[in-house]
Amino acid sequence: MGLDCWGTMSLGRLGKSPVRVPRFRWCASLLLTGFLVVACQGGGQSDERLTRFIDEVMFWGYFDNHVPQRGRVAKWTADLSVSVEGHDAGRYLSRIEAQLERFSEWTGLGATITDTASSPSLKIILMADDDFLVNREHVSCYASVYTKADRIVAAEVHISLAEEEEFDHCLSHELMHAFGLRYHSGIVQSTLNPAHREAYPTLWDELALQVLYDARLSLSTNRVEAGSIIQDIVREHMAGS
Repeated sequence: MGLDCWGTMSLGRLGKSPVRVPRFRWCASLLLTGFLVVACQGGGQSDERLTRFIDEVMFWGYFDNHVPQRGRVAKWTADLSVSVEGHDAGRYLSRIEAQLERFSEWTGLGATITDTASSPSLKIILMADDDFLVNREHVSCYASVYTKADRIVAAEVHISLAEEEEFDHCLSHELMHAFGLRYHSGIVQSTLNPAHREAYPTLWDELALQVLYDARLSLSTNRVEAGSIIQDIVREHMAGS
């Protein structure tokens, strides 16, 4: 069986409209003018709202052109070797390491930066370019994810360094995609919420990753089967918080 490429998830620059892409591709424009976004600020969220948020970022996304019934759970099943490449990589290394440590904590996976791996599972590529042309749109960053039988086997995150203030947000947003949360949601404050440009993953992003990598949510589980499992895990986490 060959690899499936989930294609390109791109973070649109200011003033850009949403990108419409073919089937099997992810569109990730963060500036979606013309849409009414219901965004929750701050603290407490209901179990139902959080369950819906995770359903959207995992399976379909309110802002993404996708049929939710076709969604299946996809994630990494082994530790990641990570390379940081490209323009001025050393300057950003500590910030990338800090983010990867958080993602490792939330997913239970190792994510180690190395310059010795011949084929790193995750590549983070920094470019001096002003932006990238992806699907005929100019974007600040994007990610490509490759799967085999719904297991993520490789991913690349590309980030433009043209705007320093966007770096942490781009990194957070694209790592969320690279770890298996394909889509977007306007339900809660999140780095995957088009109404916000969160520099770092929020508590709700952390919860979404913990749910995705919970052992009860196995590879290839479809959206219908996953519903009650996600709900149970969310309730457990909220009860313990």
